[in-house]
Amino acid sequence: MASPCNNAAIGITFTSIAGEYYEASFHQFTTPPRQYIGGADLTFSLTGSAIQSGNSRPNRMTWAIATYGSREDAYTIDEMYRSWDVQRSTGRPSVLAIADQTFVRNPLEPIIATAAFTAAPTFEQRSGDLFLISFGLTEI
Repeated sequence: MASPCNNAAIGITFTSIAGEYYEASFHQFTTPPRQYIGGADLTFSLTGSAIQSGNSRPNRMTWAIATYGSREDAYTIDEMYRSWDVQRSTGRPSVLAIADQTFVRNPLEPIIATAAFTAAPTFEQRSGDLFLISFGLTEI
């Protein structure tokens, strides 16, 4: 199946407190996966002056990832999520590292970010070893 960003990839890594290392890379997305959360508000005063407000930090990114992968990819993401969730639930630092090349001018300069799962992964077997893997990440 063709993808609007099939030449680019998103790489995700996570290392647990116990030292387990997980790495996954995806190339075929059903839709472009990255968006921005929120924006800066623009209002106007009674005299017509523009007033811009909003968070003092740049807008965060979110990834709604729906991608095709192998059974092994599905196992890796499931294990990564479960390890991340255990670490998160005990109050330990639990962040994923992301390298996103899906919409950048130079693929050699990906967007690098840290994120947390905001939607647990789901897995739908398509045919044979092919799975549709879906999950959400939000920059922290």
